[in-house]
Amino acid sequence: MRKNSKMALSAWSPELGLGSEKALPVAAVSTGPSLELCTFPSTLGSSVAADALEQLLVVGERPVGSRRDIFWKVVLKQHEAETLEGTFSSSLWERWVLSDHNLELARLQGSIRQWEEKVEDMKKSCKILEDKMLFFKNNKEKLDDSSNSEKSELLLKIKQMAEKLHKCHLDNKALREKLQTVSRQYKIVLNEEDKVFMQKRRIYSEYMAEKLHKCHLDNKALREKLQTVSRQYKIVLNEEDKVFMQKRRIYSENQKQLAFIAQKENFLSKRKVDIKNMEEGLITLGELHRATKEIYRKQIKILNENMERETQRCIIAQWKIACLRKKHARWIKNIKDEIKELIDKIQEAENRRNELIEETNIRQHDINEFVAQIEQLTLELKQEEDEFVIKEQKLIQELSKFEQRFAEEAQISKEKEVELVECLPQLQVAEEEFTYKNRKFENLIETVIVDFMFEQKKLKQELKQLREHESYKTKAHFETVKSLENEIYLHDLKTDALILENERLKEDTIEQYKRGEEDLMRSSSDLSCQLTDLQTQYSDLWAEFWTTLKELVESANEILREIKNLIDKLCERDEKIEQISILLQSDLEEMRSLMEQESETNFLSK
Repeated sequence: MRKNSKMALSAWSPELGLGSEKALPVAAVSTGPSLELCTFPSTLGSSVAADALEQLLVVGERPVGSRRDIFWKVVLKQHEAETLEGTFSSSLWERWVLSDHNLELARLQGSIRQWEEKVEDMKKSCKILEDKMLFFKNNKEKLDDSSNSEKSELLLKIKQMAEKLHKCHLDNKALREKLQTVSRQYKIVLNEEDKVFMQKRRIYSEYMAEKLHKCHLDNKALREKLQTVSRQYKIVLNEEDKVFMQKRRIYSENQKQLAFIAQKENFLSKRKVDIKNMEEGLITLGELHRATKEIYRKQIKILNENMERETQRCIIAQWKIACLRKKHARWIKNIKDEIKELIDKIQEAENRRNELIEETNIRQHDINEFVAQIEQLTLELKQEEDEFVIKEQKLIQELSKFEQRFAEEAQISKEKEVELVECLPQLQVAEEEFTYKNRKFENLIETVIVDFMFEQKKLKQELKQLREHESYKTKAHFETVKSLENEIYLHDLKTDALILENERLKEDTIEQYKRGEEDLMRSSSDLSCQLTDLQTQYSDLWAEFWTTLKELVESANEILREIKNLIDKLCERDEKIEQISILLQSDLEEMRSLMEQESETNFLSK
């Protein structure tokens, strides 16, 4: 039966142009990088070729599935191919039906080429994804390096800021201690000056009170003496009316003494006015000293308030720095957590990629095995084809011989037509079997195509999901990277602003402390100058006071001497006046006696 079918095929193929070697169509199947172009002869059964090509496509495109299931499916397909080859060999004698199958093969080859193009597109997309993964890894390493460098720079900046703040704090402490020591020394000096001034004032007030009391007593005594002298002088003037020359001389002397006394009184009044002015000057000096004390107290209060404000500002700045450090630590923790999550996701993606690579390697190995099997089949088919060609040539020679006999047997065939009419029911039965088997073959092809399409849809969906997932991951990563860059930029801006503010505050505090020190130095120098001036004025006034007191004492002593001299002179004058009065009385008595004598003489003469 097999030989007869081969004979029928060889007889029919030269007429259709399919039996020659020149009409071999090339089926280019490239399911992977390891598969090469495979040539299938047209004599191969359509079912076997379609099953083999579909199996190769399924194996090349299916990324998911276990190796064992594929092996069993391949075994089943091989068994089905063997059964189909048996059916095909049994039905080769009906070659006229194969024209439709050849058309189907051409259509399948076109679809195979389309699928090959799709597979190449899938390969390109896979390569693009691999390039993206490599680019993502490189960018990740660069970002890790840049983030580590930026973190180190930020840590160095923060350490420098902490050292600067520590130095500022130490400088503030030193300045506070200096101010405290200066204020203590100034308070001690002020207390000592107050004590000395109070002692001097008390001594001066006691001394002046004693001197004034003595002066008042002396003035009272002098006034009493002057009153007595003036009374005596009036008596003397009344008595000296008779003696004009003596009276005039005594009057001139009294006028001189009175003028001298008036001068001394004017001098004493001037000295009293000077003493009052000195007291007023001392009062004004005390008021000035109190005002300077109040001014110093106000300045010290202002400086203390400024110190408190500066301490509050330093505390607020330290609190802000601590808050920023806490925020920075939280931010670093969040970034570390996000980086860990990204690393975990990347590791999962790498594991998934490694799994896919392993599966692709397994698939490639299986494909290589299938390619080797296909090559073996092609070699066997070529050998069978060569044998078939040799047999065909032999059969052609035999046909030439049989053609000669055909004319002879035409008559015999006419005779056998009656027998063929009798064999028609057997042919109908064979046709029905062929149609039944053909339907089975078509059903198998449809089932295989449906399975292939279903698996293809699954692969497309999975690839879409993988692409979407990878795109979502890349977008999320780039968004996180952008957000991190924005946060780092904002953090840099904040740190720069804080550094500028700290420098400005430091410069302001240094300038304020310098100004305060300069003001304190100036005020202390001014106060020292004022104190020295006041001390010099006080010493000058004290010297003038002592000189005036000495002059007053000397003048008082001179006045006392003059008064004593005047008293002595007055006593002498009284004595002289008594003597003169005695003489006058004697003269009067003599005159009276003379008058009486004259009167007696006159009376006698009359």
